[in-house]
Amino acid sequence: MSDLVVTGMQKVVLRNGIEIPLTEEQGTRLQSLLLDVMTSHKFIGVGKSTINTADMVGVFDAVELEEFSRKKNGQWLCKHQTWHDKGEECGCELMNRYPTFLASREL
Repeated sequence: MSDLVVTGMQKVVLRNGIEIPLTEEQGTRLQSLLLDVMTSHKFIGVGKSTINTADMVGVFDAVELEEFSRKKNGQWLCKHQTWHDKGEECGCELMNRYPTFLASREL
């Protein structure tokens, strides 16, 4: 994901995988609108975009969506709160214990 994920930020996820970032206020208004009028397909404005409500998967918290995407892509979160790729071992404890020694070993 290329955009910065901020606590309180939300995203609209469309069926085709497009994610539209929203402020918390915009997300709350959109959720209210969807709960009130989701009896038929409608086009609604979201930021500078117009989308068909039928293509919406949901409105999600951006931090939770980021975590879901990382897990879906095979990453895992260690006890030091660092994301690692699938199959990668956690070396965070060593980095925290011996940062000067390890930094001097880098080329």
